[in-house]
Amino acid sequence: MKKVILSVAVVAAFLSANTAKAQLVDEQNVTVTMDLQPILQLGMNGSTNIDFVFDQISEYVGGITQYGATNLTVSSSVSWDLYAAGFSSQAAAATGLLWDNQVVYGGDTDPNSVTTLPLTLLELHQDKVNPSKAGAAAAADGDYFQVLNNTRGGATLGNNNVYATTAPYSRPTNAAKYIAGHAATSDFVVGGSYLIAAGTVVGQNSNFSYTMDYRIVPGLPAVFPNASSSSISVADGGNNTGNGALNATTTTLYAQPGVYTMNVKYVLIEN
Repeated sequence: MKKVILSVAVVAAFLSANTAKAQLVDEQNVTVTMDLQPILQLGMNGSTNIDFVFDQISEYVGGITQYGATNLTVSSSVSWDLYAAGFSSQAAAATGLLWDNQVVYGGDTDPNSVTTLPLTLLELHQDKVNPSKAGAAAAADGDYFQVLNNTRGGATLGNNNVYATTAPYSRPTNAAKYIAGHAATSDFVVGGSYLIAAGTVVGQNSNFSYTMDYRIVPGLPAVFPNASSSSISVADGGNNTGNGALNATTTTLYAQPGVYTMNVKYVLIEN
């Protein structure tokens, strides 16, 4: 009888050990987190100082164009818009947004010469059309791709006057020019990079690269006939119909010789 009991006890212990071994589990967990940060990268190649020196009569009349002075490249993980904002340290005056006058040449005794020059006398030109500008108020407001010319009639604005503002980081309205994308939420360029081919296009031929030209036409005398009349609130008086740059009432005003500076800020912003 004792042998039978012992035999049963041994079998029970063996089964219990096998059951316990099958239930043993040990584990360690690793949490994997992916943080996709929005990236906007704007590259600029070219001099940070664009100099216009007018020391020939022909330059006053025909103007000076700085071709290919700035190349802009974009790499972005999000959809984006790109615009240029012209501004200075001057507050908006009755004559608009003005260049900073650094130096005056001569005694400045001429009653018709002024140092209040509108920012919009600077013209820009981009090498390719804005790929997404349907929301622009008018076709000419879409970008700076229009041909630089001296043809203006009546109160028509210049094709390529720089967007002048006291708030360069505030998104321009649909009546202002953009380089790529525009004010409407449906106007944007999808994320990508000038370094990566989109289809068969890459580099400077893509929508992620823009080459900018700059032009100033003083005229003779220096009344800047291509300056946009939308940025200033002075009557032209018929002396230079459509430019509104310097002339008020019937007095012909023109620029005082000197050194003037302004800033063009290129702003890349998430749509």
